[in-house]
Amino acid sequence: MEPVAIVGWAMSDQASHVVSSRDEMIFDCVKEALDTTGLTRDDIATVITNSNDFYDGHTISQVYTIDAEGAYAKDETKVEQEGLHAMYYGFMRLLAGHHNTAMIVAYSRASDMQPHAALAAQLDPTYERQFNFLNDTAIAALQARAYMEKHGAREGDLARVALKNLLNGSRNKKVKARGAVSSVDEVKASPMAFSPLRELMVYPETDGICVLLMATEKRAKSITKKPVWVKGFGMSQELYYAGERDLTRIKSAQDAAKMAYKMAGIKASDIDVAEVCELFAHQELMLTEALGFAKPGQGAKLLKSRATEVGGKIPVNPSGGALAACALNAVSLVRVVECAKQLLGEADNQVKGAKTALAHGQCGPAAQNNIVTILSKTK
Repeated sequence: MEPVAIVGWAMSDQASHVVSSRDEMIFDCVKEALDTTGLTRDDIATVITNSNDFYDGHTISQVYTIDAEGAYAKDETKVEQEGLHAMYYGFMRLLAGHHNTAMIVAYSRASDMQPHAALAAQLDPTYERQFNFLNDTAIAALQARAYMEKHGAREGDLARVALKNLLNGSRNKKVKARGAVSSVDEVKASPMAFSPLRELMVYPETDGICVLLMATEKRAKSITKKPVWVKGFGMSQELYYAGERDLTRIKSAQDAAKMAYKMAGIKASDIDVAEVCELFAHQELMLTEALGFAKPGQGAKLLKSRATEVGGKIPVNPSGGALAACALNAVSLVRVVECAKQLLGEADNQVKGAKTALAHGQCGPAAQNNIVTILSKTK
């Protein structure tokens, strides 16, 4: 099996409302990705599009994106769950030797829908969905409370996560869904969503698209002099019902990370920078533990030590993460691009000397499904 590399990408502004239509956003990003790599539509062997139902305000609407992607009459698939899941499928198709290039397209039009209401459709229709107040934020709040009560984390710790990431996001030219905040008190003063989560501790509704180009080793070397190598992948999913899970930890993220580390032949301590999908502030604390950067219950301690800041021992979300901008479905693929930019020294909020990066994605209530990939500057 030939090694697989990222050879190009493009993404739109990640904003609360993008004036362009969905198809215009897709066409512009696909064209930019192809133009910057010198490729044409004919050079792309397979196209993988993902958009879960309702994420752009419609059902199964990705069947109409083929023309905008230039995927007509090509080997193409759809509905690969979240953006990083689509990349995972593309990675496997390249490893299998069926294709030598792949294009991943992920998008969301939150301004055309209500994400929190749409995500409630993922819940069990007989029991959970009958509670009109129960949605992804409400279940995440239950998760936050369970974690805080077990490990002694406080509201101020969640506010510090939001402060760090929103300050990082203010340095990222693509992040326009939410501005910077100046203090922990400003985060704590934002309106309550579901206790203990406040508005600035919850991901913002965001429009955005991300396109990623991958290729096998021989093809990659003919496309770019600066490939970013995909070294490992891992994915795991927990029980469907949140009430049947241990909400004080994210076990599926831990399992996914172990798989990815093993495949890449590294340890958590080898990671130089991480981009994680912390849809809610407390989840960054939980994810730093699950990914092996901190011991169980020590996520807040790691944060307070400033180790997760740019310049720290393990910078987490120097791009701003999902709290700064979160185009659902594309948000995890954005994490991959931000990691690739870090490794190539092209990030707006650059981590010095980064050689190995981790990108993370999640979906499902209270981070039910987690996926991790390891990227490297070297093969």
